[in-house]
Amino acid sequence: MPEMEILNLGADPHQRGLVHGRHFPTEIRENIETYLSRFELAGNKRDAVLQGGHDWARRIKAFDAEYFAEMTGVAEGAALPLEQIAVLNARYELTYLSSMSETQAGLTAEDQMDGCTAFAALPEVTHDGGTLLGQNWDWLADIRGRCFVMRVDRPERPNFICLTQAGIVGGMIGLNESGLGLCVNGLISDQDGKNLQQRPFHMRVRDIMNSQNMNQALKAVLSSERNTSANFLIGHADGEAIDLEAAPQKANHILPTDGILTHANHFEVWNGINSVLELGGPSTLYRSQRLRRLLEQRNGPVDVNLAKRLFTDHFGHPYAICRHEGDDEPEGNKKLTVASVILSLNDRVMYACDGPPCENDYQRIPLAA
Repeated sequence: MPEMEILNLGADPHQRGLVHGRHFPTEIRENIETYLSRFELAGNKRDAVLQGGHDWARRIKAFDAEYFAEMTGVAEGAALPLEQIAVLNARYELTYLSSMSETQAGLTAEDQMDGCTAFAALPEVTHDGGTLLGQNWDWLADIRGRCFVMRVDRPERPNFICLTQAGIVGGMIGLNESGLGLCVNGLISDQDGKNLQQRPFHMRVRDIMNSQNMNQALKAVLSSERNTSANFLIGHADGEAIDLEAAPQKANHILPTDGILTHANHFEVWNGINSVLELGGPSTLYRSQRLRRLLEQRNGPVDVNLAKRLFTDHFGHPYAICRHEGDDEPEGNKKLTVASVILSLNDRVMYACDGPPCENDYQRIPLAA
């Protein structure tokens, strides 16, 4: 069975990027090619996308010198132009903007979006009184094998482990030594793309990994408007979880009910936000509720083994919690569960599965090397 590669990184951001770039030059190039090809399919010329990467590099430098230094290290280590690395680190914004225009043109939103099904389980329902988070991350089949877990050890900020795509500094799903954990879900609203001067999604993920408490983690999402919509499920080892449905100018919050919280890829709270993704990707409407029902129908407490089993659920196959490629999906746009991740916040341990969990095993990745 394939395993997720782990890259141990240190305190200096430029050095972190150098190690990252030197270790995954081929995977970074392949990821860049995948995204550039998708932008072309959406009608965006490569030159325009690369110019967008140049513009985002400039914005990222202004937002966060440390993030920018790590990104330049990746470019140097992989021997690639900085604007190409910036395209990856702003791929959420660029991809989601394409999604919005294509959805309005009548094409399938799910064709352009990360799909995910996530949960949080609090101490009142877990076997050891701890806090568990987890998700299946559904995305392009071509991306599988080009992801890794970064383990960052640094004295000035919390150490963390985080799943990311090769070339992306910020990451997606992770936990830190302060007891914070994060799962993310793609969302689309009719307001996306109207605040192009705001911090990009992947930078906000890193901001959460940098946080020392729940208040700082929430501020990473809420303290400024956003470029595009996204869902942030944030948990803490002390037994709390809050879900933020963040549109560009508004954000909803959802709290656990009876110790359980689940989410997928549509806005579940009405706050004047027009949710779009479910128009083309309706599986989101049953995946979240399905996972919640399975958790509620459990025999006994929630633990890592139960989460592993529930993430293999195939109701609605292939558009299920455990996602598989659809026969109706064109080559280059086939989707599957690229990775499944469970976070034990009290143990500071990530369980990561490379590919659909019905076919692959989880590996235990502790925060401490």
